[in-house]
Amino acid sequence: MKMNRKISMIILFFVLFSILPVKSFAAQTPIGPWEYTQKLGKGLDVDWSKTKEGKEAYNSQTAKDFSDMGINHVRIRIKDDMTDDAFKLLDKQINDCLENNIVPVIAYQADELKNDPSDKNLKKVVKWWGKVAEHYKDYSYLLSFDLIIEVTDALKKEPERLNEIYEDIVSEIRKTNPNRILMISPRVRSNPEYLNDLKIPTDHNGYLMAEWHFYASGPSKTNKEKLWTTGTDEEKQIIIDKINLALNWQKKTGIPTWVGAWMPGDYNDGNNYSVEEQVVFAKFVSNELDKAKIPFAVNSDTKFYDRKNNKWYAEMIPVLNAIGFSKNSENSTNNNSPTVVIKKQWIKDNIGWWLKRSDNTYPKSQWELVDGNWYWFDSSGYMVTGWKHINYKWYYLNADGSMKTGWLKDTNGKWYYLNTDGSMALNSNIDGYKLGFDGALVQ
Repeated sequence: MKMNRKISMIILFFVLFSILPVKSFAAQTPIGPWEYTQKLGKGLDVDWSKTKEGKEAYNSQTAKDFSDMGINHVRIRIKDDMTDDAFKLLDKQINDCLENNIVPVIAYQADELKNDPSDKNLKKVVKWWGKVAEHYKDYSYLLSFDLIIEVTDALKKEPERLNEIYEDIVSEIRKTNPNRILMISPRVRSNPEYLNDLKIPTDHNGYLMAEWHFYASGPSKTNKEKLWTTGTDEEKQIIIDKINLALNWQKKTGIPTWVGAWMPGDYNDGNNYSVEEQVVFAKFVSNELDKAKIPFAVNSDTKFYDRKNNKWYAEMIPVLNAIGFSKNSENSTNNNSPTVVIKKQWIKDNIGWWLKRSDNTYPKSQWELVDGNWYWFDSSGYMVTGWKHINYKWYYLNADGSMKTGWLKDTNGKWYYLNTDGSMALNSNIDGYKLGFDGALVQ
């Protein structure tokens, strides 16, 4: 009888195990931070629970579409108190993500605390996180908590206070979530230059990551700190240096990092980059982060996804592809997003050549990448040829408008050298040939 009972129990166990989804068992197994970075992969920042528009527009199809596009995670940003209705919506979003193999990250804005890091406001934030932690204590370990969206305002000037804040928040969360991944970020808009200011919270429990940002509001054609024009060696080095700061901190602390926000274009500041320019920038940033094995979230979903109609913006598909996202047509649940080739049309009038983009705009006073070649367009939008002085550097545009690189013999009979970024070399030695201060070959 005892033997039969034991056999029956074993059979019952295997029957239950076969019925219950494997994910439910795996979900209750803590995930270490280094393993978590692999699961994060590439994702998007979303306002599903932050803005009025985002809350109203969200539906389960969104998560399905994101999964079909190969998006590994979403960083769900929140700014308000968590009411019953707020939890109901957030629960739906998190569950939709988990059902569609998307890792959900909750990120809190904490505006009052950033503006005034007083004890009173700290208590409010600790209470907020305590409430959220209690609510999600039994959720999958794929869910993580990003303690402050971005450290700005008054708080960015108080590194010691920021560490005190993290200490208190982490201690509160650990009461109910001892093994959940938590994320802390450095001050001054989560700048990796300030990672070394961070003090690791006492109750990190080995389940901690650091988050940092760069180009969170996109690159700039004028701001030297985030300069990107044609992708010169100097501009690329800015990106590489930021990544190296994070890698050095990881090596020093043993704690992995990830990028919580970067943007392929200056969408909120004039939108001065064409889709092709965004593709070049996005591809370089993504490749460098991939080489460093640092996961990242792109800012943000509304620049790529029409949430009202559950469609990807066709003209932005090339940017998504450059980042590393691509639509899985076999598993797609929404086939409304076609594969798109962005078309540009050269037009000649009685003045000269200009370029018409697919959205009916045209480049002015800027570089534009067309079919692998760079072109400069003047303030009226016309293609430039010959020598052109741009941002204190000389460039040469061929007769067809394409940017020249390498050796050039000018009409004056002198030789010049154009660097890989197109700028004229000055007072330097190229392949054993001396160039003067005017760029001309010294005979």
